[in-house]
Amino acid sequence: MLRARPTSARLARQGHRWRATLVEGVFPFYIAHQTIIVVVGYWLLATATSPFERFVILVAATAAGCWLFYDIGRRIDWLRPLIGLKGTRFDQLAEKLPKA
Repeated sequence: MLRARPTSARLARQGHRWRATLVEGVFPFYIAHQTIIVVVGYWLLATATSPFERFVILVAATAAGCWLFYDIGRRIDWLRPLIGLKGTRFDQLAEKLPKA
C-alpha cells in the first residue's frame, strides 16, 4: 500500500499512451454497464450454471459489452454525443459556420 501511492502519483503525472482513451471511455462505460448487467443477468437466470460460472460470465460480458459499446460509439461521429463523447467532424464544421 505504501508503495502504490508514489507509483500512482508518478503515473498520474507522466500519463500513459492509453490514458486519453481510458479517460474518454469512463462515461460510456457508466452508461452501458447497468443495462448489460441486467440483460445478461436475467438471461443467466434461465441457464443451468453454478453461481461462480454466472459471476464469471456476467463480469466478462459486462467488460466486453461496455468496451464494444464505447468502441462502436467513438467510431461513428453522429453517435459520439449520444454516448457522452465530444464530437469530431460536426464540431469542426460548426466552428466554420458563420456566427449569427
